Amino acid sequence: RSMRAVLFTETGLLPIRYRRAIIVLKHAKYWAHLTYDHYAHAAYMESLRLSSQGHVSWAADLRTVLGAFPIPVACPESALESAESIDVVISAVESSCEETMQGELDRAARTYLLRKRLERDDNGNLRTVVLRFRDYLRIVSVPHRKAFTRFLLSDHSLGVEALRHTDRYRKYNIPRAWRLCRFCQMEVEDETHAALVCTGHPELSPLRADF
Repeated sequence: RSMRAVLFTETGLLPIRYRRAIIVLKHAKYWAHLTYDHYAHAAYMESLRLSSQGHVSWAADLRTVLGAFPIPVACPESALESAESIDVVISAVESSCEETMQGELDRAARTYLLRKRLERDDNGNLRTVVLRFRDYLRIVSVPHRKAFTRFLLSDHSLGVEALRHTDRYRKYNIPRAWRLCRFCQMEVEDETHAALVCTGHPELSPLRADF
């Protein structure tokens, strides 16, 4: 099954369940910011009151949604009473999303190249950025962009990936430790070995030096 997390971590898009929650919270922020003589503000505060008393309400549904995230977001009624406190909840939703996406990358064997990446932020400082439109997606040459993306996301023909799956001629998975390099037969043929280490083919070292 294809991983969905990389769709978001590599493009900067938010998964729809988080995006919808943030949109709803921004509506709540607007209603909370209104003066007391607005019907929308009165209806919103009544929803919070009903939720605090354990009744079914719009605010109770929102709190249920936030608590159902893979990394739940705690949201008592008091956190929804002012625009400032709702901003804190929105930040918590964004953090929950980022931790969930990064957790999926950290657990998947195929995405080890995407772990603990450091990228420069808008101020030029190196830090981990979980959700971002990556620079390699701006490579002008389409074949080069596709090749780099496939290499980075382990969608290639190296042994570590090709021998992971069964096919019509091989009915069982090959253990990772046995997926040795086709040239040197010394180490597992993964991305790091093929790009940086292997010297088992006479053309590899000159190509690596030229790069």
